[in-house]
Amino acid sequence: MRIQNYPNVDSVNVDAFENLTKIYFEFKGYFTSSNKWFWCYDGDKQQRGYQDIDVLAFNENEVCIVQVSTCLDTKIHYYKKDTSKLHEDMLDKLVNQDFKRVILYLENVPEYKWIMKNRKIKKIIAYIHNHNLSAKLQQDKIFIDSGIELLSAQFMIEELKEMIRLFRESGLRTNNSVVNLFQFGILGEAEK
Repeated sequence: MRIQNYPNVDSVNVDAFENLTKIYFEFKGYFTSSNKWFWCYDGDKQQRGYQDIDVLAFNENEVCIVQVSTCLDTKIHYYKKDTSKLHEDMLDKLVNQDFKRVILYLENVPEYKWIMKNRKIKKIIAYIHNHNLSAKLQQDKIFIDSGIELLSAQFMIEELKEMIRLFRESGLRTNNSVVNLFQFGILGEAEK
């Protein structure tokens, strides 16, 4: 696999859930990057393809590569006819193409190598809807062995609400529109 070996800036991100995920990791103390596009040639293909890093979050101990998806079912699911059997082709694509490409890109770009050095790599899928799929996946040995972690929007929102409440009570201010929206929501709850 040939892959881009020079750095690229983040693209303007218009996806609200990607922004929420990025803010979640920032509040957890991570440095973040999002919507970073790079090119790659897979196998013997003559035309290069593109992939983006939805959210990259890192701190002194770990690098989180986050695939953001509205519905978990679009990233991975069980066979429709045999709902006890994991769709291994989708899992293989996630592990051996999507996440692997991001890791290769970060390791091949001299300006990004330091991010990967001596840090644990975490592969995460952040999702909004899962139709009870997440509980099933977390019990599936094949999925567990993949090393992919699941992160729900509901979990992030609950944690963010608490962190932003503490942020607001400490007197800190921000011009981040998503954080301000949460603050309005928290204020609205307090006035009820």
